[in-house]
Amino acid sequence: MADIFTMQCKNSTFNCSIEPELYNFIFACGYATIFIPGLLTNSAALWILYNLIRKKRKALIFMFNLSIADFLHVLTFPLQILYYLYSNWPFQPAFCLTCLYFKYLNMYTSVVFLICISIQRCIFLVNPFQAKHWKQKYDIFISILVWLSVGAGCVSFVISRELYPVNHRPCFTDIRMKNVALEYLIAILTGSEMTGFILPLVIITICTWKTMQSLRKNQTFSQDKEKIKRALRTILMCTAVFLMCFAPYHINLPFYSVAVHLQHCSSLCVLSFCNGIFVLLASLNCCMNPFIYYLTADEFRKHLFRRSQRLQSSLCAI
Repeated sequence: MADIFTMQCKNSTFNCSIEPELYNFIFACGYATIFIPGLLTNSAALWILYNLIRKKRKALIFMFNLSIADFLHVLTFPLQILYYLYSNWPFQPAFCLTCLYFKYLNMYTSVVFLICISIQRCIFLVNPFQAKHWKQKYDIFISILVWLSVGAGCVSFVISRELYPVNHRPCFTDIRMKNVALEYLIAILTGSEMTGFILPLVIITICTWKTMQSLRKNQTFSQDKEKIKRALRTILMCTAVFLMCFAPYHINLPFYSVAVHLQHCSSLCVLSFCNGIFVLLASLNCCMNPFIYYLTADEFRKHLFRRSQRLQSSLCAI
């Protein structure tokens, strides 16, 4: 990891003021803190959502896929903790790139499925007739399409990274981007920013506006009003997770990428550290998404309550 703290740029050496020990400690503690909560909450969410889907509950397929993405991402956290504790990647570089690929896959599938949940709630609210005739297989088809398209798009993040010699193996956000042609860099940045941040932000803003508009129009019927409030709560929760977890990373990404391309060492030192912090913040969505299921899906909350009651009764019987 010495390349993060002592950089060779344009025939000159620049020493970062960030201490390697502090750097490693921050990230090791960060991923260790979210590993256990993320593993437990997503394991429980997968189990509950799977049982609900088997009972043909609607509007839960996207949540189930979101939980799968989070669970797969959480499984890479022990490897990240190990890496930051020992300041070196002990496995083959190909395995590191695989873990990095799953990190980006989780980030962007999470963004897309959060948007899918918001769009679906908004459309079902505005057009209840369509909600009655919407079939579960449509959500399954959309989910498969999301996994394939996002999976193909995330390949560019892996192939744009440099591989290092065997005696020095950085991994995850410490792997530097290749000094590629400016046109290629602009294409990657434009694609990731448009599809991963700007377009989802526009969509989620429109969904929020349409739902609030429906709430203002339906002030007479308490049942309709409560239904709109639940939909608005879902969309606002998705918006909060999106802005908190993914906005900082995408705001920092263009500056970080330009600093790498220009090899501007003083900026790169700070932006590299910020990039790692913001990727850690993006990983926090693994712990936050289960709260969306609990607070917005009535079936999920009722199922969890019944299971908790049964578990409590079993323990009391012992």
